[in-house]
Amino acid sequence: MNILGIQIVGIAFGIIFIYLTFLSKKKGEINSTESIFWSVVWLALIFVSIFPGMLSILVKDVFNISRTLDFIIIMSFLLMFGIIFYMFSLTRKTNLKVEELVRKLAVKEIKKKK
Repeated sequence: MNILGIQIVGIAFGIIFIYLTFLSKKKGEINSTESIFWSVVWLALIFVSIFPGMLSILVKDVFNISRTLDFIIIMSFLLMFGIIFYMFSLTRKTNLKVEELVRKLAVKEIKKKK
């Protein structure tokens, strides 16, 4: 098996981000579900980097897409849109909580002045 430079970059990238995911989990910045999700993503990247032919077979036979790069781009867009929606949901929840807190503080301040 002949490993190309881009495969080494993909493997290194995956290993680095698995480590960063572990550190984020350890610091409490992400929860277990998020940690598992990102670890699976990075492990998939490493697997595809080591065995790119396996992805070609899957893409052509199962998804009927002629080029593997097209599949990777489509999946990347889907993943990005999913992440953007998740971030939007979290931001919206945070905004609602801040708005509720500000209202409670304003009512408390008004009662205090009376």
